[in-house]
Amino acid sequence: MITTATTTTSTSTTSTSTSTSTFTTSTSTTITIAIGMIPTA
Repeated sequence: MITTATTTTSTSTTSTSTSTSTFTTSTSTTITIAIGMIPTA
């Protein structure tokens, strides 16, 4: 899961469009929450 988060960060840097960046940011936040919930469960 941690490796996937790192890959998402790389994609964000590759995206030059600001609009695309907004969508990527939302995805990154969702992934972070999911990782936090896994250890809790």
